[in-house]
Amino acid sequence: MHPVLFVLPGGFPIYGYGFMLALGILVGAFGAAHTASLDGIPRTRLYDFGLLSFAFGVLGGRLEYVRTHWGEKFASDPWSALALRDGGYVFYGGFVCAVAACVIWGRLHKLPLARVADHAAPFIGVGIGFARLGCFLVGCCYGCPTELPWGVSFPAEAIAPPDIARHPTQLYESLFALVVLFGGLTLYRLRWKHFDGSVMAIFGVLYGLWRIFVETLRCDGERGYVLDGWMTNGQFTSLFIIGISLTMGIWLRQLGRRAGAR
Repeated sequence: MHPVLFVLPGGFPIYGYGFMLALGILVGAFGAAHTASLDGIPRTRLYDFGLLSFAFGVLGGRLEYVRTHWGEKFASDPWSALALRDGGYVFYGGFVCAVAACVIWGRLHKLPLARVADHAAPFIGVGIGFARLGCFLVGCCYGCPTELPWGVSFPAEAIAPPDIARHPTQLYESLFALVVLFGGLTLYRLRWKHFDGSVMAIFGVLYGLWRIFVETLRCDGERGYVLDGWMTNGQFTSLFIIGISLTMGIWLRQLGRRAGAR
């Protein structure tokens, strides 16, 4: 448990979650830039995407947290929503906001977005993996009690209830990120790609399915529920991302076939 990794001179704390999120985006941007450069896409464009992802990821994650916790935490003091140092972010909010910003920016600069997305997909997994390690350091996004040998007990200062062995759901997502990274790099090495955008479409579907599964093992009820408690907000958003990924995959495949027929 290291919610604060270290304190800079002057008393400015470096929080575990923010540090790991920034590190994940940095590593992901450099990795995606390398593979994209082999495909003729300038490295600097991927670095721009990394900066956008960090800025809008933090913004979107905070906005979604404020939206889902408005009544209990912010209605009486709206200005406290600006207290970013106090923590409080929702991953999916940041993810959706970052993707939207990158798509708009890419369109403005006339970049081949589907190709860029294929190079970015495995390294988005890297960003997710590092971010979830940050969650583990803070003790948020915790799992339900378990008797499995790898259950994790958090100390009293963690967000998770203490002294109860729980599923390390944060590490489950980090493990998935490693699988996505090595799977994506293997596809590159084998030069497998049916059409531009196919790797990203597969990533979106697989991550959505994995997240739906992991949500069943989580017990941080503050995530919120929809449909009269039938599913969590995370599961609902996962279904949305799966649907978008499938739709975009089918559409891009049809575009590729039409282009090949000309």
